Amino acid sequence: EKFEDYVARTWFQPLGMTGAAYLETPEVRSRLATGYPPGGEIRQAHFNVLLRPAGGIVASARDMANYVEFYLGRGTFRSSMLLPKEAMDRMERPASTYAAAEGLTLGYGLYNYSTVWNNWVFHGHGGVVPGAQADMAYLPDEGVGYAVMINCENEEAMNQLRDIVRSFLLRDRKSPLPPPTGIVNEAQIADYIGWYAPTTHRSENQRYLENVLGFTHVTFGNGQLSLWDLTNGKIAYTRITGRLYRRLDNSRMLALVGDHRYSTLF
Repeated sequence: EKFEDYVARTWFQPLGMTGAAYLETPEVRSRLATGYPPGGEIRQAHFNVLLRPAGGIVASARDMANYVEFYLGRGTFRSSMLLPKEAMDRMERPASTYAAAEGLTLGYGLYNYSTVWNNWVFHGHGGVVPGAQADMAYLPDEGVGYAVMINCENEEAMNQLRDIVRSFLLRDRKSPLPPPTGIVNEAQIADYIGWYAPTTHRSENQRYLENVLGFTHVTFGNGQLSLWDLTNGKIAYTRITGRLYRRLDNSRMLALVGDHRYSTLF
């Protein structure tokens, strides 16, 4: 059985995603929006992802709204269970990293990652291809979510749209408090002070760029752990418990892991 037929039979059809497809057929092309590069001056030809299990679904806003409903239903869509709740929980939870072993629950699960926004922890997945961007996210405990798409490769526009939608969904709700902090373990932080370079690269063809932008300096001062890199500048963290730390300004977290004697660059 073809991969595309299997997905259509087991997922698209039960979820009512009647317009969703992988292959760029004449019928699909007739429904495509015109894509544009970041500047928006010229048209961008549709980018058909060849490695289809990694992405590239063409879908409407209505299709994606049903997909969000499936996540909010914890695997059930309109009384039809496609996955058990335990499977949904596992999708949202990282389990294979050293940070996860230290108790870090935020991060990349099974093609589903968490994003912190005003202390709300969203789950979902986004994407970008030449000429288009998309973002799907939801709050399981709040029962709200969204799927937004734009026919332009414009990160700034997508960020603005995402903030507007999230603000609207949560307009009547109070932001949760960040995790409480514990006593800073100065001796523990001292073991990790130094310079670090990334060793696990998401894209091999971007390794050179990730090496430069990911170069990080870890310091300690004023009772806080601080990380500095070229992308984010200097960010302060405070300890929660064990080797878990969170940012002072929101709920984003990190874990101190590994043997610092071999990971620190002097």
